Amino acid sequence: MKTEKIPGIFQVVVIFNALCFCSAFAAPAVPPEFVPAYETLRDAVYQNSPIAEIRKDYRKADSLRMKVFNNKKDNAYWCGRLEYLEGRAENELQNWKEADSHLAIGLKAIDDHLRLCASCDEGWRVKSAIMGQMCLVKIRQFEYWWVFMHGLEVSYLANTALKIQPKNGKAHILIGSTLVYPPIIYGGNPSKGIEVMNTALEMPDIEKDDQFNIFSGLGIAYGRLERREEALAYLNKALELYPGNRYAAEKLKEIASGQHVNP
Repeated sequence: MKTEKIPGIFQVVVIFNALCFCSAFAAPAVPPEFVPAYETLRDAVYQNSPIAEIRKDYRKADSLRMKVFNNKKDNAYWCGRLEYLEGRAENELQNWKEADSHLAIGLKAIDDHLRLCASCDEGWRVKSAIMGQMCLVKIRQFEYWWVFMHGLEVSYLANTALKIQPKNGKAHILIGSTLVYPPIIYGGNPSKGIEVMNTALEMPDIEKDDQFNIFSGLGIAYGRLERREEALAYLNKALELYPGNRYAAEKLKEIASGQHVNP
């Protein structure tokens, strides 16, 4: 992931969101017919599949969402998750207008969810992920004022989720990312990040995408600590899950060639 040369807090937000993906510990019950559609979209995004394929998977999952979720709370929650994934995919390809649109829809949906369930940890966690991704989009559109106003909310929202549900693995991953990726001057602490990522790995909600986020995060953390063998081992474990992921493959190549790790 390339980081633009931007002032202090903005750079932290860019690096912090390298691994902001979504899942759930206390997620609403999911109708079984919706699960394959969601997982297909999720895996396509992590695999960096062609954008036409991702868009097709998104439309299928979103159409199914509107049919199978009968209450507003759950419908809004899953809308937020789907819009986050599609927005992230567009952002990675620098389709910033499309990304901004999807993320704005997702943010509105998750706010609707939280109005109906302020004690739902997953709502706060998903909002953290959406806000983080929006910061990346706003920076790339030179809307620094938006990041200045909202950037610090990303970590606050993840911590709010953990206060409600300490076993929310995805929220632990978000917090771990704030330690693994930023430079020390901006609060980075790879050693502490390794501890948090290992804690996340023990949580009961960890799924395939969570494992990828943890393994790639551990790979970067060990790489920053010059522990090359362990870094390569974890990045290889991440790529076993999603062999097509460009970010993990790029970092594996850099570390294997002895280059300095630049998250």
